[in-house]
Amino acid sequence: MSFLGLVVRNLGVRKVRSALTSLAVAVGVLAVVTLGLINDSVRSSALSLLQTGRADFTVAQSGVSDVLNSNIQEVDVAKVGAVPEVSRAIGVLVASVRLNSTYPLFLEIGVNPVDLGPFGVQILQGHAYQPG
Repeated sequence: MSFLGLVVRNLGVRKVRSALTSLAVAVGVLAVVTLGLINDSVRSSALSLLQTGRADFTVAQSGVSDVLNSNIQEVDVAKVGAVPEVSRAIGVLVASVRLNSTYPLFLEIGVNPVDLGPFGVQILQGHAYQPG
């Protein structure tokens, strides 16, 4: 009997084992593909959040679980802006809001009105909100 014949014969004889093995392989492949998609989605979301505006880089608090949970004081923003290689430092308030079931996470970004232009915001109609 050839090797291929032996494989086919064992698959036919042990149907339950073959079915369970096939199911286990399918679940494993599905898990790897799903985790890969989730990883890519989280990475692209984080990257787009960090590149908001015309920023070359984002400074965040160390030791927090998410950049949205970061808390940087205005004094620290001024210190970053005082570094000779930094042309401008802009403090931004980012908050997440739940709108509805279709849009479970909506980001609100607060920028000082004088920093809107350097941040990359161009107002086409209307005016910026004033502080307070």
